[in-house]
Amino acid sequence: MKKTSSFVLILFLCSVWGAFLNNPSVKAEPNTVVVPDGYSTINAAISHASDGDTIVIRNGTYTEQTLEINKSLTITSEYMNGAKISLHPPLSPVGTPGGGTIMVYDHPIRIYADDVFISGCIITSDGGDISANGNRIQILNNTMITERTGISVYITGNESQVLSNMMAGLIVTGSNNTARDNHSASISVSGSFNFIIKNDAGGIALQGSRNVVDGNSFVTNGGVGIWIINADYNTITNNIVVGSNVGIAIGYANPSGSYNVFAGNTVEGSSVYGILLRNGTGNVFYGNRIANNSGYGLALGGYRYDRETDNNLFFHNIFVNNTQDFDWDVNGSNFFDNGTEGNYWDDYLTKYPRATELGHSGVGNTPYLVYDNTMDNHPLMNEPDVSAIIPALPNPWSQLLLINPADITTIPEFPSWTILVAGLSIVLILSISFRQKIKKGRKI
Repeated sequence: MKKTSSFVLILFLCSVWGAFLNNPSVKAEPNTVVVPDGYSTINAAISHASDGDTIVIRNGTYTEQTLEINKSLTITSEYMNGAKISLHPPLSPVGTPGGGTIMVYDHPIRIYADDVFISGCIITSDGGDISANGNRIQILNNTMITERTGISVYITGNESQVLSNMMAGLIVTGSNNTARDNHSASISVSGSFNFIIKNDAGGIALQGSRNVVDGNSFVTNGGVGIWIINADYNTITNNIVVGSNVGIAIGYANPSGSYNVFAGNTVEGSSVYGILLRNGTGNVFYGNRIANNSGYGLALGGYRYDRETDNNLFFHNIFVNNTQDFDWDVNGSNFFDNGTEGNYWDDYLTKYPRATELGHSGVGNTPYLVYDNTMDNHPLMNEPDVSAIIPALPNPWSQLLLINPADITTIPEFPSWTILVAGLSIVLILSISFRQKIKKGRKI
């Protein structure tokens, strides 16, 4: 009888242990590892860590070849910019279009996991770019540089955040990602529902739909400030573009951009075009300041007939102190007022010296000829405000865009889960330091 009871007990314990091992909801508690206290190198800490663990790096310089992160980890400097990670990736041969090979640096950091958090580090490398593939990746408050320039970050996935970093370039592919408050030479975005907010960069190339590009400063000595490439239904608001060859380009090099909203932007100092719209339909330009461009303020269409610039709407914009306000051949019909309000043209009274204001409306009584058979029927007598708050759009744009103009100025702040993670990291670091001080006190 005792043997039978013992056997039953053993079977019961084995079944309980098996259920524990096979139950995905039962997980080990996350651990916090301090480098160099627990492990002398960051790679060793990553190798021994498990999903959900935190690696805290104390002040100092840590020399590694590369870092490979294939787990959901939090890697953070104990103090902001206190940990310097010096990386020396190997050179690898890469084929060239001509059939030859060149040697390029491998990725100094490669991430292929979800829920990776890297914060507060100075990351240097002999060369190469950081590659991050995963969802909900957070790269926050890092400085990423080589000896000659910055390090570019390629991030592919969804719901990730790249916030307050310094780097050479940022390439984002996916949806629901946020890039905010970064300093970067260039930004490239492909996907949908991404937020590119308050960055300082030379320019942005945008592909995809329903992205928001708001409050950025694009300052460069050439190139394109905001380049729309096969991108539709995006909102581009409150940006400053200075010193480009082309400030805003749509359909440049043939790809089109349609049903986008441009509002409250300032484009100055472009050497060729302030706005170049070569191929696109149904775009709306409202409340933008196009000024002090040494080339043309606005160019529509092109010399090739396969480019369509049709049904675009311009109103409440400012065209002032450009060498010329308008250029090029247009294949299609466009509109320069919304039925009650047009644009401010600084040469309006020069072209129409007898024009007067209609009552107290701020609108001139003489239409402004933009190009053949296309008029601004309600030109403004004075410069309006630069604004991204668009009034109700007339048809067909109100139906084509499928947006509420009031919604495009609502930009999300840092999501609460980002603040929570950052706060928990700080608490962890403080608690580690406190525990270690207690241990030292016990040893004494």
